[in-house]
Parts: sequence; structure tokens; C-alpha cells
Amino acid sequence: MQIVSGLVSGATVIAGSQAVQSAGMAISTTVSVAGTEVVSSGGTTSGTLLGGQETVLGGGRASGTVVSSGGYELVSSGGTAISSVISGGTLEVASGGSASSIVFSSGGMLQVDSGGHVSGTISGFHLGDEIDLRGLAYNSGSSLLSRKRPRARMPVGRLRSRKAHKASLSP
Repeated sequence: MQIVSGLVSGATVIAGSQAVQSAGMAISTTVSVAGTEVVSSGGTTSGTLLGGQETVLGGGRASGTVVSSGGYELVSSGGTAISSVISGGTLEVASGGSASSIVFSSGGMLQVDSGGHVSGTISGFHLGDEIDLRGLAYNSGSSLLSRKRPRARMPVGRLRSRKAHKASLSP
């Protein structure tokens, strides 16, 4: 295990783990399939290329993570992910976690658990991409997604797209 409490740049985690602790910063880390990266309170990552797993704990911050095929980024309660790029992997925003400005590139899934918070723009959503609104209550009397000309109503849940959609979620 590599523990980061200072600055690390360009590290590769082939197997095992890297723990980014308070006041620690990891820049341009590559995390392979058998590797993990844990971002603790006060820790920051920037530009991680993720083929394994990254967990952003409460008070941790991950910026510009690219979640590649087979990769999994978990933003837990109190954790923050900014400008993540989903490129074949999965970004999960757990209850109490937050993510903003998400980009889809080459497939993948955004999973928003009940109590997870997503803000800003979600862009690049195409055929094969998925948004799983896990735990979101469905109200049969309302429409969550709409498409201009013609208007289509879609149930809440796993969304698959052939055209661009605009979603507006409000309490």
C-alpha cells in the first residue's frame, strides 16, 4: 500500500492500493484493474485514469477522473467528484455523495443512489450509455423526461438513449 500525505505525480497502481490522506494530493495516477485508490478526508486526486476502483470518502475530492472500461468510482457520503469522465466504467454516487459536470465518453453507467446528489451538466450521453436512478421514487402522475417533437414519457429507472434527452429533477 502506498500512503500519500504529500504530493505524488504519475504513479501507477498495478495491484494493491494507494491511500490519499489529509493534505495529500495524487496527480495523474493510473489505477489498473487489480488496483484501488482511496481518497480520505482532506485528500485530493486530479486526472486519475481508473481501470480498477476509486473510493472517495467523506471530505475527499476527486477531480477529472476518467473511469475506463471495468473501472468503478464510488463517491460515498461527504465525498465529492468533479468533472468525471465515464468511458466504459461505472460512476456511483452513493447517499450523501456528490458529483458535478459528468461527461459520458465511449459507454458506461452513472448510478445515482437514493440521497446521492448530481449537479451541473451531464454531457455526451449516447446509445449504450446508462443512467441508473436507483432508489428514486416513481410518481405515475408525472413525467420525468421529455423529448421535443414528439413528446415521450419515460418511466424512472434505467434509462437508455437513442436521442438526446433533458432531465429536470427537483424536489
